[in-house]
Amino acid sequence: MRSTDHTVNYEIDWQDALRIFDTVPDLYLILATDLSVLAASNAYLKAISATREEICCMSIADILFRYGFADTRGLGDMKTTLDAAVRTAEPQFMGVQKFNSLKRASAATVDCGYWQVSNTPVLDEHQNVIYIIHKVNDITDIIKKEKALQASLDEDIKKIAAGSDFLRQAEEAGNTGSYRLSLRDQKIWFSDGMYKLIGYEPKSFVPTLQFLNTISHPEDVALVNSAIENAAATKQPYQYIRRIFSPQGEMKCILSKGRVIEDEHGNPLHILGVSHDITEKTKQDEELAKALEALSKSRDLLQSIFDNTLIGMSLLQPIRDDKGKILDFTFALVSRETERATNRTDLVGKIYTQEYPGVRATGLFDLMIKVMETGVSENIEFYYPYDGFDNWYSCTFVKMEEGLVATNLDITPIRTAEAKIRQMEEVQKLEIFKATVRTQEEERSRIAQDFRDGIGQLLYAVKINLRHMEPNAALSNAQAFLETKERTDQILAQAIREVRRLSHLMTPAILEDFGLEETIKDLCRQFTPKLDVKLGFFGLRNRFERYLEVSIYRMAQELLENIVDHAAANSASLELKFEGGYIFLTVGDNGPGLLAKQVKGRGLDALCNRIGLLNGQIDIDLTAKSKITIKIPVSPHA
Repeated sequence: MRSTDHTVNYEIDWQDALRIFDTVPDLYLILATDLSVLAASNAYLKAISATREEICCMSIADILFRYGFADTRGLGDMKTTLDAAVRTAEPQFMGVQKFNSLKRASAATVDCGYWQVSNTPVLDEHQNVIYIIHKVNDITDIIKKEKALQASLDEDIKKIAAGSDFLRQAEEAGNTGSYRLSLRDQKIWFSDGMYKLIGYEPKSFVPTLQFLNTISHPEDVALVNSAIENAAATKQPYQYIRRIFSPQGEMKCILSKGRVIEDEHGNPLHILGVSHDITEKTKQDEELAKALEALSKSRDLLQSIFDNTLIGMSLLQPIRDDKGKILDFTFALVSRETERATNRTDLVGKIYTQEYPGVRATGLFDLMIKVMETGVSENIEFYYPYDGFDNWYSCTFVKMEEGLVATNLDITPIRTAEAKIRQMEEVQKLEIFKATVRTQEEERSRIAQDFRDGIGQLLYAVKINLRHMEPNAALSNAQAFLETKERTDQILAQAIREVRRLSHLMTPAILEDFGLEETIKDLCRQFTPKLDVKLGFFGLRNRFERYLEVSIYRMAQELLENIVDHAAANSASLELKFEGGYIFLTVGDNGPGLLAKQVKGRGLDALCNRIGLLNGQIDIDLTAKSKITIKIPVSPHA
């Protein structure tokens, strides 16, 4: 009866082991292989509002029904994972679940919450399932925190895109508007000036691509959509003219220019653009072309046309040498708008470059000669800081028989608005980067907490296995004792590997407590004895903003891992210096070096994108004894 006595003793130890779960603070349910209840923690009983006597008489379906699954399929999925744990003897995990009836420990009453469920089998020495550990982990606070973080990020981006009083004033002064098109969800944001530009009151409707297509000239829809798609694909600036019908039925010609904004990985994120109403200029150009053709020989009528346009215009006659080469031009006609803009009424008969010598420095004079020689009209936008001017202009040159017609439009308000948008882009890039870092670190923390539960279960399994390793068992059944010991060693090794892996994913606590220098030192110690890292720190007297410290740490971590994995080096150097408003991170090694094509896809692209979002620079030398230097500007408040 020794074997029978041994079985009884085993069962007593098994029951003692199950009583461990009664007082643990988390939600545990211990199930037999037929899914009958063996034990439950006090916290679990409280969560489902049941007593220990009641739960032992309940079926697994009745117990799970008390969770209050938000998804009708959840109950069946839960039963499926339990059956799989018994059948495969492998741990089974479910994604985030929403339960309506499970009572949270932090809530006074039953509260709808988010939970994570795991089903872990415990095996005997023959690898047979003894029982199942069913654990329910409350992650409601983590999910709510993630949602709040996303809402905060959306609000930050919305505030940045809303613009400033200066932008609105610039739009009103220049009859311009600005917009943003998300390339991920096709949502569009309009500034107040953009609404007014197409004839609507600000915020009177939610702009969409479909609505814009319905109010556009049918011939322009495909051209505009193609321009936007090509910009997103090539990440290049774009420009197009769209004819739009206002609510009053008036057709407007809208000139739009924009550029693609990328995320930290270089993927197209959205398009920022500025639009200008060129209806009047388009009409004037059309009328001018018709008038020049019909009235080119009538000076009086031509002067009348010039005087009735709102655009600065002038008719120039070339001055040629004996061989016919153009030396200069004289003013033959000027419009009233040109006289007003130049504050000159005596230009007729004057020599062009003598009155405005800056045209040679800007390249305008060469362009005028080209139009006269080829007969092809040219348009140019240029900055003119000469002859008492400090403005941006859009200029068109058209050859008319032996003369040259020049139109000038002051586009300074448009360029001012574009400059403001570029400034907003830089601010937005930094804010998006900060929000991305915050989101990544929050995600790492959540991952760490989730997997910490998995490690805990591994350690519980170790504890249970150790109960079978009694001293007399080594003498009575050495083979079983060795198998149990080997299985325990494997579980411990798995737990150690998991802890090490997670430690590299999480933001190290030492960074929060002791700063960047001590964190880098600790990071380098992790690479010994594989890599001997020589360190140097200079000028790091003060702390930097958290997002910047995290970014520098991640860059250093990535570079050192790259050396270990790819450089075939046994020694490296890392220098971190703050000087002249910049942080310099220099990492080198004594390896044979790598060709650029060999390191493609090994993290350098992502590293360069991260540096670009910080407005930094990177210098890469991948020859023998490779060295990489990163230069990051630090704002005054960092």
